[in-house]
Amino acid sequence: MSSRAATVSDAKLARLREDRARLLAFSFSRAELLLEVDAGMKITYCFGASYSLTGLSTDDLIGRPLASLLAETSRGLIKEVQTALTNGLRLRPQSLFMTVQGGRMSAGSVAGFPLPERQDRFYLSFANRLDVAEDGLPRALERLEEGPNQRDRSTGLLTQDAFTEIATRRLKYAKEHPDQEPLRLTMVDLQGVSDLGARLDATEQAAFQRALGALLSSQSQGGDSAVRLSDDKYGVLHEASVDARDIKAQVEALARQLDPEGQGVEVTASELKIDITDINVVDASRALIYAVTKFTETQKGDFTVTNLNESLGELMKDTVARVTSIRDILASHGFSMVFHPIVDLKTRRIHHQEALSRLPDGSSPFETVTFAEQVGMVTELDMSICRQVLKQLDAEPEAYDIAVNISGGSLESELFVNDFEELLRRYPKLRRRLLIEVTESAAIRDLDRVGRIIDKLRALEYRVCIDDFGAGAAALHYLRAFKVDVVKLDGIYVKNIQSNDRDRMFVRAILSLCKELGIETTAEMIETEAQAAILTTLGVTHGQGYLFYKPNSRIFKTPGLFTDPRPMGTRPLPPPPAPECVGVG
Repeated sequence: MSSRAATVSDAKLARLREDRARLLAFSFSRAELLLEVDAGMKITYCFGASYSLTGLSTDDLIGRPLASLLAETSRGLIKEVQTALTNGLRLRPQSLFMTVQGGRMSAGSVAGFPLPERQDRFYLSFANRLDVAEDGLPRALERLEEGPNQRDRSTGLLTQDAFTEIATRRLKYAKEHPDQEPLRLTMVDLQGVSDLGARLDATEQAAFQRALGALLSSQSQGGDSAVRLSDDKYGVLHEASVDARDIKAQVEALARQLDPEGQGVEVTASELKIDITDINVVDASRALIYAVTKFTETQKGDFTVTNLNESLGELMKDTVARVTSIRDILASHGFSMVFHPIVDLKTRRIHHQEALSRLPDGSSPFETVTFAEQVGMVTELDMSICRQVLKQLDAEPEAYDIAVNISGGSLESELFVNDFEELLRRYPKLRRRLLIEVTESAAIRDLDRVGRIIDKLRALEYRVCIDDFGAGAAALHYLRAFKVDVVKLDGIYVKNIQSNDRDRMFVRAILSLCKELGIETTAEMIETEAQAAILTTLGVTHGQGYLFYKPNSRIFKTPGLFTDPRPMGTRPLPPPPAPECVGVG
């Protein structure tokens, strides 16, 4: 290697080390803007939300005197910074006012610190807290009260649940203040972030995550409206003056500067317009939730402004129409019920029945339920169905006991749980005639909370079942976290149990685990005698499927069995159902 090449290489490495030191300072400061100043108090480096805090770009700030950014009442900071730089001291956190282009002031806080690598430089980290009008009165945006499960530990960004809450507040504020800047939602996708992580050590990975979180927060409205959706996907709710292209450029610059090889990551940023002029806040919030959910579920690069018809408005219109349709169905009690028996596999006699909802045209509401979960309406849907089931069960004392499906997402809702408990209190005599099947269609995030709710229901003598067990990746986590009475095996294992040795092994393993835990098992979607025989041999005690009965709009009647405290396998056989109660073939 020539001496010139070595010099260039050494210079590049030195620059990378310097940039990484700066970014480490930024990441650990938890700031929105990092300024580096020299002994003459001129800005030599800038990173972060320069525009939202000062009205100037990072390039425009380089070379400016620090004093030019400070309001007259805050210029005493200059002397404190000079003293700290001379003596190698940190600058204590303090409040200040910064001047902003356009005659406004930005009120916030500042802290400062030196770095051993650059003794001739001092670093100031700024955090914006209030937007102050010309009359000096703050226009504060309400920030989220800190609580458990609200922050991603690595980045400090909001979790999805917390973002849903804060986004609703932001939309409400925007609706009440139409003179404010319009809102935008930018979806950020980091492609290749796992490769970047492999090139960083643990300290550098933590620094990158913190810096990324601080950067995205700084671009968001109120400095606290950004969410981490997955390892490589993020969402930022911000004012229209913040450009998605700038967010993309800053994230790419951050990754390149911290990457020891200078490669960084490829970033896509899709900006979605939010027009809530003719939409109520609740529906607008649901449309946002839906957009975020769709973005999280898509493959890399598939989610862009183009395939969202270049505007969130189109998605909102579709979402609002579907929400209105669900509301109309709920208001008119448009969900009808059909009942699908579960039988004892040895005797083929009905043990209990599952209540299944149907749309007005008789079709399955699976897509409707999935959509309801994505937009936060599943609690309303579940509550409506629970009311219908309990009312009908109460009116039919000779009906077989009934299992009702409740989404795991509903059990995470405090409002739903409170309303559900109040509903159950109205029917105290039904507590041992109702089985609650917790569905896995939506992932349960707070396992501890839902586990406590299940414990409470079981203490009140309601039996609880995990539905579609094995269909989702979290099945074993649920079995570990939840103490339940029954596990219903997903039909995917039953379908191929004759021909697929692996499926049989999985079923055998699940049954063994359930037996050790004292949990009873039911298999669904049994359609042939061969399937029933294999399941019986393996140890499954109860089954459901077209081999025995098809769903029927008439409730199946006979004395209930859940009033008998003995386990299913030790209870006396019930009388055969009356001929008129037998389901359709």
